[in-house]
Amino acid sequence: MAAVGYLLHFLPYFLCERTLFLHYYLPALLFKIILTAAVVSHLEVYITSTHHQQQRGHIVLALYAVLVSAAAYTFLQFLPLSYGLRDLSAADILQLKWRKTWHLLIHKQ
Repeated sequence: MAAVGYLLHFLPYFLCERTLFLHYYLPALLFKIILTAAVVSHLEVYITSTHHQQQRGHIVLALYAVLVSAAAYTFLQFLPLSYGLRDLSAADILQLKWRKTWHLLIHKQ
């Protein structure tokens, strides 16, 4: 049900060609957080039911470590752009562009 809610809130804006703001994505974000928790819980139950007791703890710990590492890496990658902690050159801003469709503003000085 969370996946359906996420898709219903996200897909209409995915097809838009205009500038979108954060408040457009907030309902989809809430469903994505719920969906992430449900998927992690499902994976944990699946791992604990299919592996031996000794392997369970290591696999679940590795799963959590990967999720936290990915979140920390993404946060630290976009930290200067999001919070303006340091001046970024045009090349630095273009390196943060993960997709061709992203249009990051670069102000000429």
